[in-house]
Amino acid sequence: MMLQARVNAVRHLTVGLTGRLTRDRLGRAAWDPNRDALSAPGPKPRVDLPKVFVQWDTPQYGVIAGSYRIGFGQKLTFDNTGRYTPNGFYFDDAMYYRVRPGSPCKLSEGERDEIGCDDDLLAAPDYKIRYGLFGVAAGARHIALPVGWLQIYGFFSYQARTVSQYQVYDTDRCEDPTVDTDDFPECKAPLLFARRDPLLAPSNEITYSTLHDPVSIVMGGGNFSWFYNRRTHVGATGYGAAPRWQVGGANLDFQDWSPFPFGGAFGAVGVDASWGHRWADIFAEVSRSFDNQGGDGGGFAGIVRHTATLDNHEVEVSARYYDSEFENPFARPIAAADQSDGLRASDEAGGRVRYNAFLAKRVDLRTSLDLWSDIENPQPQVRTFARADVDATKWFRPGLRIEAQDRDIRYVRYGECYYSTQSGASQEYLDEDTEDGFDAPPLECSGERYSLTGRMRFQPIKRMWFAVQYMHELIDDPNYPDDFRQDATAIFSLSARPIDPLGIRFRLRYRNDDIRARDRLEEVLWGYVDISYRIRRWLIPRIRYDVYGLLDRRASTPDKHPNPVHWLWFELESRF
Repeated sequence: MMLQARVNAVRHLTVGLTGRLTRDRLGRAAWDPNRDALSAPGPKPRVDLPKVFVQWDTPQYGVIAGSYRIGFGQKLTFDNTGRYTPNGFYFDDAMYYRVRPGSPCKLSEGERDEIGCDDDLLAAPDYKIRYGLFGVAAGARHIALPVGWLQIYGFFSYQARTVSQYQVYDTDRCEDPTVDTDDFPECKAPLLFARRDPLLAPSNEITYSTLHDPVSIVMGGGNFSWFYNRRTHVGATGYGAAPRWQVGGANLDFQDWSPFPFGGAFGAVGVDASWGHRWADIFAEVSRSFDNQGGDGGGFAGIVRHTATLDNHEVEVSARYYDSEFENPFARPIAAADQSDGLRASDEAGGRVRYNAFLAKRVDLRTSLDLWSDIENPQPQVRTFARADVDATKWFRPGLRIEAQDRDIRYVRYGECYYSTQSGASQEYLDEDTEDGFDAPPLECSGERYSLTGRMRFQPIKRMWFAVQYMHELIDDPNYPDDFRQDATAIFSLSARPIDPLGIRFRLRYRNDDIRARDRLEEVLWGYVDISYRIRRWLIPRIRYDVYGLLDRRASTPDKHPNPVHWLWFELESRF
């Protein structure tokens, strides 16, 4: 369950909150000295209020208390907004939901002979949040000067965060988390047991779970900028942060592959600038990170970006350099999707060209070419795509997208592995700001991936449209040493509004992660129908029915239940 509310009043005041009822979260973990491990109460229904804020915002200044996001410049020194060009703070009341069933049973035998739960049961996940900041931020956006104006922001945050159970280590047992844990098993994450009554009774081990708020990140920072005009400015941004662990009886820290640096406090400072005139805009930012992980205590990073806009054409060229010692978990600049020590903007040098255009008043064209390499272990990589959508007629809009990526362009075939985030059977490394975190250290792999996607959208009448889409992928897979694995995804979508108050949406998606071997990976059919009706402006109910079925022939699939999985959603929205 989820409740979201927002109130706007007296022109500049906004108050909001988002609450939820969770079922999958563990209780707070504590150290169990008898087992020399962690223990936590098991999942049960719990009420949570992760997002709440009060904001006063005017064109000249603003202040917010509660949950918010903030970012500046080219997002190299500090940003957690998700916006392409952030500047300042934004309130945060967002929550999201993944329509993908999972197992609520996260136990192994541990000290018992049975797990005591059904590990084949499929269940709906909880509503999720993406972590922003929680505290206070204030800014003066426009302090007039004889030439231009000043902008000043300051922010403070004390944010409790969940952490994957595998993302921590015990500093009393391990001095250096960067060592090979096969040789130094004491540097692995501590075991996690389900807390029982009595405490010394044999217990099950908990696996593939997140620790409930074991650490809080205390942070402060600011931004100072001078603007000559809306497109030309120079500024400086900096922040400092420190983890405060809250697991009694243990001295924990982050593993070396965690997004957050181990060793204590960390931060970054940087300067950014922009210049714009007529059709050209240039942006640049240089940053230095600081941490206590050893080595040089941080690293340098820089990015420069140029955009040229001419009529219906836009070209963007960017170059980036992120030192292998640049470990800033609050950097969100342009970067490839691969990671170094849990971060995208680290150990990378590259350049990207993007070209977007609207041609002949009917063709939307979007293209991109990204070349990059690791710095410590040079490995040239490339990702490119081109997409065109054509307004062929008033009712028909076909489209085509071609994409290619090679994780090491020095070899025709590297032959190890490729992890595609679009593939349900792949190792999905989730955003470090989600509650899910990482389940295991990222693996090193290279390979190739090619995809071709065709889409056709039809709108026979004004109040209805439907679309069909098919994507075929060729992916490196060690099971096909002389060939590619072939994946297929097909989607049908329909949207209609027969009368003004009534909205109807339907979507059917089929995905097969290996069309030549149905007994290896996932084959899924997922569909939903969504109906909303505006009874009054202040009363809009919505109902949605989802069905999610596993069709593959893996040995474990017949044991999964229920299969298919059914969801029934109900939402009530009121605006007044």
